[in-house]
Amino acid sequence: LLGRWLGGVLGDEFIALLLISNLAALGAYVLLYKLVEEIDLGVSPPGALAALALFPSAFFLMAAYPQSLLLLLVLVTALAARRGLWGWAFLTGLLAGLTHSTGLVLSVLVVACAGWPPGRKNWKGYLAAFGPVAGVLAFLLWRNGQGYPPLTELVEGVWGRQPLFVWLFSGGSSDFIGWRMWLARNWISALALGLAIAALAWGWRRLDRPGWLYLCGLTAFLVISGTRYEPLAGLARYMLAGFPLWLAAGAWLEHKTVRLTWLAVGVGGQMLLSALFFLWGFVG
Repeated sequence: LLGRWLGGVLGDEFIALLLISNLAALGAYVLLYKLVEEIDLGVSPPGALAALALFPSAFFLMAAYPQSLLLLLVLVTALAARRGLWGWAFLTGLLAGLTHSTGLVLSVLVVACAGWPPGRKNWKGYLAAFGPVAGVLAFLLWRNGQGYPPLTELVEGVWGRQPLFVWLFSGGSSDFIGWRMWLARNWISALALGLAIAALAWGWRRLDRPGWLYLCGLTAFLVISGTRYEPLAGLARYMLAGFPLWLAAGAWLEHKTVRLTWLAVGVGGQMLLSALFFLWGFVG
């Protein structure tokens, strides 16, 4: 929608999408900096920014994809929920749900910020947690009203996505491309998943509860299904919204060896994705 509106002004929707994506990425970097300062984990804000900006899949924050806008809305919602601004948390959570289905996990973060168990003091927080759910539901209702086929038909029939326990044992399936080819094509996703698990282990006693639960929920949401051709395909792109991962990585970058390795892998990976993009290959 933003691309269409701005594209009408600029006369080119693709340029509009690139502009929106990059402006949202800049806004997300600013908010991530503020969030690191507010949480105070002993992590330097520039370190967290470098961890995000240099990760290979950060390429998608600059391309015509919704990941930078989603990350921006996730960070706004996280800051609003931490400060008890429940009206803003509901609104930006709703927009995150409209932007991408992974925004649904924000409900976990908002509930954690509101506290447990539910009561009179935190009922507004629990209402705000419905924002991401309302956003996803609004998108589904819009699809239905426009006469599009059911989303489940699109997800399974066109994209080939299936429940976790189908692709987990898909090594014997004729549809599966094979582990060697899968790793060659999806090494960034495998790396992102490994880092997310490491961040959850690192953050068990270091991250605040809302951030830890959000990253846990997002990781589970992303691995609960996969394609019968390439399990975990696209996970590195979707994991960009997992901001607690970049807080943990910022702490790891304090070590020189980790910093140099992160730089080499990140720059090399972004150059590879950029080359595929400019050669009009599929980047997903």
